[in-house]
Amino acid sequence: MLIFLNGGTTAPAGYCIADHECIKEDTTISGLRTKCFVDIETVRIWKNQSIHRMSDELIFEFFNDRDTMRRRVSASVFAGKTKRLEKGVLDAKQKLGFDRVMAILTGGDPSVAANDD
Repeated sequence: MLIFLNGGTTAPAGYCIADHECIKEDTTISGLRTKCFVDIETVRIWKNQSIHRMSDELIFEFFNDRDTMRRRVSASVFAGKTKRLEKGVLDAKQKLGFDRVMAILTGGDPSVAANDD
């Protein structure tokens, strides 16, 4: 976190494109986003190589308006998780069929919806 607040950049080890290289760098960045709700930019440098950094505006917001950053990143993380779950359900529907997915969701009988009384 101190690297970002000092204006530095990070990348996975072996890329030689950032100020600081670390092992499992994507895991660290993901943890900062999902657990601490810190906004960090990802900048693509070359094909599949990218660096992570915090712009001056993000650093200012981190120190002066932390609640707004936390709400914005939390909403973004929730939207990403929802999108991945919806994609998983659509993939399951395509592979297993609608009736089988409904049977799994309702516990056996596809004619009984989970929210029916």
